[in-house]
Amino acid sequence: MRQSSCELMLRYPDLNLTGYRDSWNLSKETRNNLQDPSYDKVVQQIHEFVEFLRERKAILKKPTARCGGSYAWKHQVEIFAASRGEHYWIPNGLMIATLRDLGLPLEPVEDDRLNAKVPFGSKAKRLVSQLLKEIQCAN
Repeated sequence: MRQSSCELMLRYPDLNLTGYRDSWNLSKETRNNLQDPSYDKVVQQIHEFVEFLRERKAILKKPTARCGGSYAWKHQVEIFAASRGEHYWIPNGLMIATLRDLGLPLEPVEDDRLNAKVPFGSKAKRLVSQLLKEIQCAN
C-alpha cells in the first residue's frame, strides 16, 4: 500500500468521507477514525477491485454516471469485497480519493455535491452482477 487512508484523504482537500466538499479541514476526530486499520483495508479492496476490472478490460477511458456514480460503485466494491470474505463499509469520499490516486478519470456529477462520475460502465456492472450470483449460489 502506498499510503494510509488518512494520508490519502489529506491529499485531496476537496473531499471528505461522504464525497466532494467546497472546503473543509480533516477534523481531528476524522483523522483518528481513519487511523483504524480497516480503512487501509478498504483502500486495498478498492485497489483490488480496480485491478479486477483492468484485467478484464472493463474500465472506460472517460467517466460516466450512466451505470451509477461513485456512491453506487462503492456498493459494488463492497459486493466485490464480500465475494472474497471481506465485509467493509466504504466511504464515498475515500472511494473517490482512491480512484483519483490510481489515476482514473473522474469528474463531479452535475447538481450533486457528493458524487463523482467514474470510468465504470455496463461491462463492469455485469462482472459485479456475475460475482453476486456466484456468492448467492455458494450460500
